[in-house]
Order: sequence, then structure tokens, then C-alpha cells
Amino acid sequence: MSNSPWRVPDSENQEPARRSGRPSPVLRLTVFLLGMALLVFGLSLAFPATSMIDPYLVRGLVILLIFGGAAAFWSRSSLVRLVKMAGLWVLIITGIATFYLYRSDLGNRFMSAIDPAGVVSTGEELLVHRSRDGHFWLKARLNGVSVRFMVDTGASNIVLSPDDARSAGINVGILDFSGRASTANGEVPFAKATVTSLRLADHVFYDVPVTVNGADMDGSLLGMAVLNRFSSVEFRGDMLILRP
Repeated sequence: MSNSPWRVPDSENQEPARRSGRPSPVLRLTVFLLGMALLVFGLSLAFPATSMIDPYLVRGLVILLIFGGAAAFWSRSSLVRLVKMAGLWVLIITGIATFYLYRSDLGNRFMSAIDPAGVVSTGEELLVHRSRDGHFWLKARLNGVSVRFMVDTGASNIVLSPDDARSAGINVGILDFSGRASTANGEVPFAKATVTSLRLADHVFYDVPVTVNGADMDGSLLGMAVLNRFSSVEFRGDMLILRP
């Protein structure tokens, strides 16, 4: 076909087609607002008690709405690309929000994993993580000395091994081991004593009666005499929760 001076160049013919495939700013903004609405709705379902009342999270969503809406309105990207980017940001924001809302619980679990016998204090409660052996171990300070205890709800009192009693400053040599207790290993002698102080995280108890076992033990036992000093003792999964 011969070239005509009146023929419109191909590039000019194709330009409207390319422009017609690009979404309008109003459509891009509508898609963005719809994505924000879905994000807020999802957060309200996942975190009904905290997500919508946390001021920092609300401020973050408002800032995202302002700048994200402006970017969506003026963006020259295609609608498909815009939807993909919006989906990616929704995933990122959801992950950040999840970490932020559960940061305290994640931190407590992380600290418990580092020190299984450590007691994590949240201000309102004490958390003790279950060890791999299936027991709850915690560290307390007897007369200022760190002692590792196994929580035993079957024990009525604190039962100290002879070594832990000596470490806490108890003169085991002058104790009267006239008491007898029946255990899985048979009958063992025990003596009664008193420690000046017992510190469990931020909680301190004074003049605490203890029982010193006459036979060697793998570890000392923390019985109900101490647990009953808390208003609530709850076993929730792998966590022991003590509330003052």
C-alpha cells in the first residue's frame, strides 16, 4: 500500500489504545480504598479487643491512608500492577500489625526459651514456661541466693535439697531430721527450718517455712505453701500463670 500524505502514522493510531488500557485515577483510588477497608475489617476480626483501640496502630493506618491514597491516585501503573502491589503491602502491614500487637507475648516466649527456669514478669502476672522434661522449673532467691525449683502441686511446702539448703545459709548439721515422709523411693527423713526471704521475680515473701530433705535430691520443690500466696494459679498449655 502506497504511503499517503493524509495517512495517520501507526504510532498515533496505537496511542489511544495504550492509554485506554490504563485505569483512571478514580478507579485506582477506589481499588486502594477497597483494599484498606478489607485490611481494617481483617484486623478487626483477628484482633477484636486491641486493633481498633491501639492509638499507634490507628495513627499508622491514617498515615497509610493519606499517603497510599495519594500514591494510588497519581500512579501511572496498570491496574493489575497496582493490585499486586496493594496485595503485597497488605501482607506486609498485616505482618507488622501482628508482631506489634503480640510483641509482649512473643518477647515473653523468647525469654522463656532462652532461660527455661526464668520467671517472666509482665507487671500483672508471672509467667513460667514448661521445660522439655514436661515440668515447670523456676528460679527464686532464698536469702539472696538463686535456687532452681520444680513446681510441684502435690507438695504442701517448699522442699529443699541438702545442697540448696546449705547454699541458702541453713546450717543443715544442727537440724532435727526426726520427721519422716513417704516418697516413691521409700521413707526419707526431713527437718523443718525457716528462710528469711523468698524472692520470686518482683514478689518477696518473708519468714517462709521450708522443709529440708534428709536425702539428696535432683532439685528442690516449690509446693502449695508458696503457690497459695497468689490469688490465681493457672496452667494454660505450656505456660504457668501466677497472678498476685
